[in-house]
Amino acid sequence: MIPTPIRSVVLQSTRRALLGSITPKIPVRTLSTSTHNNTNTHSKEVAADSKFHNISHRLFHYSSYGLFALLPAGIFLAPNAQFIDLALNALIPIHSHIGLTTVMYDYVYGAARKPAKFLLWIVTILTAVGLYKLNTEDVGISQSIKSLWVTDPKAQKN
Repeated sequence: MIPTPIRSVVLQSTRRALLGSITPKIPVRTLSTSTHNNTNTHSKEVAADSKFHNISHRLFHYSSYGLFALLPAGIFLAPNAQFIDLALNALIPIHSHIGLTTVMYDYVYGAARKPAKFLLWIVTILTAVGLYKLNTEDVGISQSIKSLWVTDPKAQKN
C-alpha cells in the first residue's frame, strides 16, 4: 500500500496530466463580507445576509441533531412521549422552514421571491399548527409515526 501523502501527490499529478488541458477554467467570484471603509451597499447586504446565514445554518444543523435523537426515542417510547412530541412540534417546522428557505434562495429569483417567502411562512405556520393539533387532540407525532409500522389494528390500540 502506498502511503497517503505520496498517493495523494501521485493522484493529483496524474489528474493534472490527464485532465489539465480539457478542464475548463471557471472564474471564482468572491464576495467581500467586510464593511470596513466600504460604501458599497451590496457588500453591506452580503455582510448582513452572511450573519443571518451563519445563524440559520447552525440552527438548521442543531435541529438536525435534535431530530436525529428525538425521532427514534419518540417512536421507542410512544405513546408515553408527550415531551418528545412537543419538542418535535418545534423542531420539525424550524428545520423544514430553514431548509426550504435555502432551496427558495437557490431557485426563486426576482419578483417571485417575495410571494414565495410569504407562502413559505404560511406553510410553516400551518405545519406547526397541524402538529400541535396532532399532539393535543390526537395520539401525537411519535405514536402516529409508530403506527405506520403496525399491521395489526388490535396491536395499534395498545
